Amino acid sequence: MQLSKYMTLSSRISATISRSKVGFMKRVYKFVPHVMKATALRRFFISRQGYIGLAPLGTEVGDLVCVLAGGRAPFIVRPVQQSEGDHQATSKAVCRLLGDSYVHGLMDGAAAKLVDDGILQVKNFELI
Repeated sequence: MQLSKYMTLSSRISATISRSKVGFMKRVYKFVPHVMKATALRRFFISRQGYIGLAPLGTEVGDLVCVLAGGRAPFIVRPVQQSEGDHQATSKAVCRLLGDSYVHGLMDGAAAKLVDDGILQVKNFELI
């Protein structure tokens, strides 16, 4: 008699777990398109300082993460070599803007606090 009670209880638990798994998978399938849209044409990266994020697909080693003054989100820029004969040559670094990015720990003005705390530094450069 106890075996039949155990079998009945076991089948009820299995059915409950199966139903919860189905519900979970339905939520996952609804979430996947949003993740695909948010990460399309993006590349995962880890910076030299250990920040992780998503950057434009064309991002390469040596590109820089920057937050423009007053900005809330980081951008990826690529330093550009200027030739000696370039009539617009300046003493400032020149960078090409690649696009916006998500960098965990630098979003929504968090970078400004890190500058105030002396963890990050302000640098001037020219965007082209």
